[in-house]
Amino acid sequence: MFKRRFTSISLLPFLSDFKGYSFSSLRKDLNASVSVALLTLPQAIAAAIIAGLPLSCGFFAAIFSSMIMSLFGSTRHLVSNPSNSMAILLAYGTQEILHTYYPFADPAERQMLALQILTQLALMASLIHLLIAAFKLGRLTQFISHSVIIGYLMGVAVAIAATQLFPFLGITPLKGIHSVFDRFRYIATHLDDVKIATASLGVFCLLFVVLVKKFDKRLPAGALMLGFATLIAWVLCMAFSRFGLSLDCVKEMGRFDDLPISVQIPSIRFRLFTQLLPLASSIALIGLLETSSVARSLAANTGQSVSIDQEIFALGLGNLTSAFLGVLPVSASPSRTAANVEAGAQSRLAGLFSCGVLWLIVMLFDEWVAHIPLTALAALLLVISLSTVKKSQIQLCQNATGADAVVLWATFLSCLFFSINVAFYLGVFLSIASYLRKAARPQFIRYLVDENGKMKFIGLANAGDSREILVIKVRGELFFGAADLFHATLKSIAKDKETRILILHLKGTRDIDATGCLAIKQLHDYLRNSGRDLILAGIPFHTWEVLSHAGTIDLIGKDHLFLVDYSNPPKYMDKAIRRAKELLAEIEDNKQEAPERELPLIEPLPQLNH
Repeated sequence: MFKRRFTSISLLPFLSDFKGYSFSSLRKDLNASVSVALLTLPQAIAAAIIAGLPLSCGFFAAIFSSMIMSLFGSTRHLVSNPSNSMAILLAYGTQEILHTYYPFADPAERQMLALQILTQLALMASLIHLLIAAFKLGRLTQFISHSVIIGYLMGVAVAIAATQLFPFLGITPLKGIHSVFDRFRYIATHLDDVKIATASLGVFCLLFVVLVKKFDKRLPAGALMLGFATLIAWVLCMAFSRFGLSLDCVKEMGRFDDLPISVQIPSIRFRLFTQLLPLASSIALIGLLETSSVARSLAANTGQSVSIDQEIFALGLGNLTSAFLGVLPVSASPSRTAANVEAGAQSRLAGLFSCGVLWLIVMLFDEWVAHIPLTALAALLLVISLSTVKKSQIQLCQNATGADAVVLWATFLSCLFFSINVAFYLGVFLSIASYLRKAARPQFIRYLVDENGKMKFIGLANAGDSREILVIKVRGELFFGAADLFHATLKSIAKDKETRILILHLKGTRDIDATGCLAIKQLHDYLRNSGRDLILAGIPFHTWEVLSHAGTIDLIGKDHLFLVDYSNPPKYMDKAIRRAKELLAEIEDNKQEAPERELPLIEPLPQLNH
């Protein structure tokens, strides 16, 4: 069985890209790779800074883990990168664990422990991805509404802004674990500590990125800004030093050769497993959502066929690479993917070449990267966070339905006052609860049957029309959550003593369970005890199987049951109505022979602990 699960997953999907590959395609892929690499450079730096980890954790993830994901994905253009949403999850989760279990560790020990926690989280997330791909569970993401994702991304954007305002303004950051709201409150009460030179350079970098993006979106605004900011900071520092002054806006970021890349067995700390599992699940789910959304968007825009299971499999392999290299986990990047398509990439080789170009940048400009001003990075992150969610997406979730608006703002506000991890799960819970609430309210549409056997909507019926045969069309789910509505239907039938035969039309029903079977049984028993009958018509085959296993078919009788006939839809209803008329005639005959019995009380459905 396990082997059959992998029939839709290819271990060599990249071979198809070499069919008909030409030098023209190679030239286009190389050109696209340069654009994508220049866009990746600041994003990799940003993710590492957000996560509070060495820059190498971002760069090497963007190189090696992204390379593996590009190789094994199902599309030609999808490109991955360490995402800001996963980085902020890592930052908050790692800080909480270090604060709880290692409160007295010195800075060097904290960094070592943070890297060990990172490898374990990447390993756990990759295993979750591989299991989801193996058992084809990628569609479970459909139960998480768009409002949850938008609300969470809004919260992540604000959380990034709250974190980066400290280096942007030159204010000493808070120590320990604090909510987003507490960080903003601290900044508002310490505006006197703002360093003018640092904040001025930060504002310049912020305006530079915004103006370049507005002038031409194709230009690598982030990379250009970091280059200018480093040059300006160096010139200002040299000028200030001549007068015996210092400019506190440049800080050593750390050279890459301080943390050389190496393959290692992921560190496993079993004592932290229960604390890391929810965080790893959040990282895995965020990566899955980002990858599936980018893949579907890519398929819609380019017409490529996308296998979500294949993409999740590639995501699992990419994060498995991150675990063995000790770098950040990755997911599909919407900006890098869009840039790859716009630059004219012809195959997945463009994504692989971009990883090679990024490696050359790292090796050639290591010394330059080490002197990037922190305020410039903060300015870049502020721009990225503000562009994470578009206003149109927020308005869509806000105006669609009341439930969408509640989920959107509840998720967002939870990000401000609770941890990011808790906020995400709260949003998922509200999304699933909203779905179950809707699914637990099936529709009931009533019809009368006239003397000619034709159905008439009860809302258009006349006062003198016969109500002896009542047809109820049921649409929706028939699981345990719908039991109360069935019970309400029993009450409405009890008030109408004129109805003698009830026909339940079940063609539009889904997912009947034990509680649904119990409700139908109680309806049958009540009608039978009061001298009336129940007929089930239009029964789907999957519903018939459940009714058969529950013993409901034997209880009601096969002569009262009519399977759906999709080849001739009116046929099964005609049979059900004819059978109803036969039963009505039998009831009339029995009524003349026996006195009328008092209607029994309706027993309430038992309360089940679900």
